[in-house]
Order: sequence, then structure tokens, then C-alpha cells
Amino acid sequence: MTEPIEYTNDMDDLVQFHRDHLKTSKAGKRTLLTTSIGMGAIFLLSYFLVSAATGDPRLPIWTLIAAVGLTVVGRPLTIWSTARTARRMYRDGRNKGALGWHRLSITDDSLTEECESGSTQSRFDSIERVVDSGPVVYIYLGALLAHVVPKDKITRGDISSFVAALQSRVPSPAV
Repeated sequence: MTEPIEYTNDMDDLVQFHRDHLKTSKAGKRTLLTTSIGMGAIFLLSYFLVSAATGDPRLPIWTLIAAVGLTVVGRPLTIWSTARTARRMYRDGRNKGALGWHRLSITDDSLTEECESGSTQSRFDSIERVVDSGPVVYIYLGALLAHVVPKDKITRGDISSFVAALQSRVPSPAV
């Protein structure tokens, strides 16, 4: 039997989850690409519209520089905005089940979480994936729902053996 892990997490850990998810998920990558290219394209389009309306095509180099600048700034601006929005949404509630102390245990047929708000069980076939991203382990229960386990805040248990045991029980995702 695998030893349970105990850890605490805080708002910064949950906000980092949203940042990481935006950077790594298919939808997030698409959003970052669209935002980056879109900001520059909108600026170029507005330049051409104003230029056509006024008949003054001067300063195209500045427009190009601004469009490239907006394209470069689009990605970090979107990541910053996502983190800011996540932080605001978490502030709206008490989040007893998301923030603070947690214990994760592997049973015969499920992953059990205990925390300040109670306990929950997730059958192994309902866990979408387990991602070890270096400083944090994400145990995805849905597209935007995960147990966020910051490795530096584990107070009990061995995260490496826990993740290995959990991954051996979670069915591989369909390709």
C-alpha cells in the first residue's frame, strides 16, 4: 500500500495551475496564438482602414513596429490576464476545499482526498491524467479541475512513489 501524501497549497499555487494549463493545453495554446497574432493583425487592419479613409499612407514602418510589438506582447499579456482573473475568482469564495491542508490516499479502487471541507473519492477511471511539471504535480479530474500538489509543501509522504503508484492505476488516455 502506498503511503498517503499530505500537503498545503495556497492561492498562488492554484493561480499557477491556471497559468500552466493555459500554456500546455490545446485550447490554451490556441488562445495564446490567436491573441498574439490577433493583436498585431487588428493594429495593421486599423492602420490600413485609417490610411484608406484619410489617403495618408505615411509612417508604415511605425505601424509595422507596433504590430510586431503587439504580437510579442500578446502572449505574456494573455497569461498575466488569465492569472489575474483566476486570482479574482478565487477571492470571491472561501475555497475551503481548494486551499489549505490536503491528504491524498490511494485505495483499492480510488483516489481519496481529505481536506478541511470533508473528503471525496475519485475512481481511477475518472482521473484524466497525472502531470508532473517539476515543482508541482497536477492530478486532473477534468479539463479545468485538478488536485494541485506543490512538491515543496508536502509535509508527509513521498511524491515520487505516490505519483508512480497513481499512474499505474489510472487508465491511459485515448489517443
